[in-house]
Amino acid sequence: MSFKTDPKFKQIIDVLAHTSGQKNSSTYMNQIVRAGINAGSEIAELKRKLAFYESSVQGLFEKYNGRTAQFEDGNDGSVTEIVVKKAEDIQLVLLKSYKFLCAIHSHRIQNERQ
Repeated sequence: MSFKTDPKFKQIIDVLAHTSGQKNSSTYMNQIVRAGINAGSEIAELKRKLAFYESSVQGLFEKYNGRTAQFEDGNDGSVTEIVVKKAEDIQLVLLKSYKFLCAIHSHRIQNERQ
């Protein structure tokens, strides 16, 4: 592969190719371009997943806006109260719910072992 570029840049590419173990700058550039293409498809997939997650959170927010969720802390018995006022509050409720369910599951397993 041949390409026109500034001689200093070509020299930098040659050094990078050599230090990365590539045979020549063409092989190195091929690797870089392929990595960029793969990264582009990975970014598109992440954007798709993020859009799904955001729409799910938005739907839950619209359903539970203004409601209150309470969670007992397994360590000291204190109660955390979250009033859903923005979409980020749904994320916190989901996280606290997950931690609460994990704590219940862990406690149940400990009781079964005794």
